[in-house]
Amino acid sequence: MHQHALQAAMASEAADLQGRFWQMHDLLYREQATWSSAPDVRPLFDSYAGVLGLNIERFKRDMESQPVKDRVASDHRRAASLGVRTTPSIFINNRAVPPKNLNPADLRTAIEAAINGKSSPATD
Repeated sequence: MHQHALQAAMASEAADLQGRFWQMHDLLYREQATWSSAPDVRPLFDSYAGVLGLNIERFKRDMESQPVKDRVASDHRRAASLGVRTTPSIFINNRAVPPKNLNPADLRTAIEAAINGKSSPATD
Protein backbone atom coordinates (compact mmCIF):
# COMPACT_ATOMS: atom_id res chain seq x y z
CA MET A 1 0.00 0.00 0.00
CA HIS A 2 1.18 3.51 -0.76
CA GLN A 3 0.83 6.38 1.69
CA HIS A 4 -2.55 7.58 0.40
CA ALA A 5 -4.12 4.22 -0.53
CA LEU A 6 -6.57 4.27 2.36
CA GLN A 7 -7.76 7.79 1.59
CA ALA A 8 -8.10 6.96 -2.11
CA ALA A 9 -10.26 3.95 -1.24
CA MET A 10 -12.37 6.11 1.05
CA ALA A 11 -12.76 8.73 -1.69
CA SER A 12 -14.03 6.08 -4.10
CA GLU A 13 -16.48 4.73 -1.54
CA ALA A 14 -17.66 8.24 -0.61
CA ALA A 15 -18.23 8.94 -4.31
CA ASP A 16 -20.15 5.66 -4.57
CA LEU A 17 -22.67 6.96 -2.04
CA GLN A 18 -23.53 9.56 -4.70
CA GLY A 19 -23.49 7.06 -7.55
CA ARG A 20 -20.04 7.98 -8.91
CA PHE A 21 -17.73 5.16 -7.79
CA TRP A 22 -16.35 4.30 -11.22
CA GLN A 23 -15.95 7.93 -12.22
CA MET A 24 -13.90 8.59 -9.06
CA HIS A 25 -11.98 5.34 -9.58
CA ASP A 26 -11.04 6.35 -13.12
CA LEU A 27 -10.13 9.89 -12.09
CA LEU A 28 -7.92 8.65 -9.24
CA TYR A 29 -6.04 6.29 -11.56
CA ARG A 30 -5.65 8.98 -14.20
CA GLU A 31 -4.37 11.53 -11.67
CA GLN A 32 -2.35 9.14 -9.49
CA ALA A 33 0.97 10.75 -10.40
CA THR A 34 -0.34 14.02 -8.96
CA TRP A 35 -2.01 12.93 -5.73
CA SER A 36 0.26 10.02 -4.78
CA SER A 37 3.11 12.41 -4.00
CA ALA A 38 1.01 15.17 -2.45
CA PRO A 39 1.57 15.85 1.23
CA ASP A 40 -2.20 16.28 1.78
CA VAL A 41 -4.58 14.59 -0.65
CA ARG A 42 -7.84 15.81 0.86
CA PRO A 43 -7.97 19.12 -1.06
CA LEU A 44 -7.23 17.24 -4.28
CA PHE A 45 -9.86 14.60 -3.60
CA ASP A 46 -12.38 17.31 -2.72
CA SER A 47 -11.62 19.01 -6.04
CA TYR A 48 -12.06 15.71 -7.86
CA ALA A 49 -15.46 15.38 -6.20
CA GLY A 50 -16.31 18.81 -7.58
CA VAL A 51 -15.15 17.86 -11.06
CA LEU A 52 -17.48 14.85 -10.89
CA GLY A 53 -20.41 17.04 -9.85
CA LEU A 54 -20.70 15.55 -6.37
CA ASN A 55 -22.13 17.39 -3.41
CA ILE A 56 -18.76 18.33 -1.92
CA GLU A 57 -19.95 18.84 1.65
CA ARG A 58 -21.61 15.42 1.63
CA PHE A 59 -18.49 13.90 0.06
CA LYS A 60 -16.35 15.36 2.86
CA ARG A 61 -18.69 13.97 5.54
CA ASP A 62 -18.88 10.59 3.83
CA MET A 63 -15.08 10.36 3.61
CA GLU A 64 -15.02 10.41 7.43
CA SER A 65 -18.14 8.30 7.98
CA GLN A 66 -18.14 4.96 9.71
CA PRO A 67 -19.97 3.18 6.84
CA VAL A 68 -17.21 4.22 4.40
CA LYS A 69 -14.48 3.19 6.84
CA ASP A 70 -16.25 -0.14 7.44
CA ARG A 71 -16.59 -0.82 3.72
CA VAL A 72 -12.91 -0.12 3.05
CA ALA A 73 -11.87 -2.29 6.00
CA SER A 74 -14.15 -5.10 4.81
CA ASP A 75 -12.73 -4.90 1.28
CA HIS A 76 -9.20 -4.95 2.70
CA ARG A 77 -9.92 -8.06 4.79
CA ARG A 78 -11.53 -9.80 1.80
CA ALA A 79 -8.60 -8.97 -0.46
CA ALA A 80 -6.13 -10.28 2.11
CA SER A 81 -8.13 -13.51 2.45
CA LEU A 82 -7.87 -13.99 -1.32
CA GLY A 83 -4.14 -13.32 -1.37
CA VAL A 84 -4.43 -9.95 -3.10
CA ARG A 85 -1.31 -7.94 -2.35
CA THR A 86 -1.27 -5.34 -5.12
CA THR A 87 -3.62 -3.39 -7.33
CA PRO A 88 -4.54 -4.06 -9.87
CA SER A 89 -4.91 -7.79 -9.27
CA ILE A 90 -6.49 -10.02 -11.85
CA PHE A 91 -7.67 -13.57 -11.36
CA ILE A 92 -8.48 -15.98 -14.18
CA ASN A 93 -10.27 -19.14 -13.10
CA ASN A 94 -9.38 -18.39 -9.47
CA ARG A 95 -5.67 -18.09 -10.24
CA ALA A 96 -3.82 -14.81 -9.79
CA VAL A 97 -2.09 -13.40 -12.81
CA PRO A 98 1.43 -12.39 -11.68
CA PRO A 99 2.09 -8.64 -11.81
CA LYS A 100 4.74 -9.14 -14.52
CA ASN A 101 2.02 -10.61 -16.75
CA LEU A 102 -0.44 -7.74 -16.38
CA ASN A 103 0.04 -6.55 -19.93
CA PRO A 104 -2.29 -6.89 -22.91
CA ALA A 105 -0.38 -9.67 -24.68
CA ASP A 106 0.02 -11.91 -21.63
CA LEU A 107 -3.54 -11.29 -20.46
CA ARG A 108 -4.88 -12.18 -23.89
CA THR A 109 -2.83 -15.41 -23.84
CA ALA A 110 -4.09 -16.29 -20.35
CA ILE A 111 -7.72 -15.60 -21.25
CA GLU A 112 -7.49 -17.62 -24.45
CA ALA A 113 -5.88 -20.49 -22.55
CA ALA A 114 -8.66 -20.37 -19.96
CA ILE A 115 -11.32 -20.40 -22.66
CA ASN A 116 -9.66 -23.40 -24.28
CA GLY A 117 -9.24 -25.20 -20.94
CA LYS A 118 -5.46 -25.04 -20.99
CA SER A 119 -2.91 -23.77 -18.51
CA SER A 120 -1.15 -20.52 -19.28
CA PRO A 121 2.32 -19.38 -18.20
CA ALA A 122 0.67 -16.05 -17.35
CA THR A 123 -1.25 -17.66 -14.48
CA ASP A 124 1.30 -20.23 -13.31
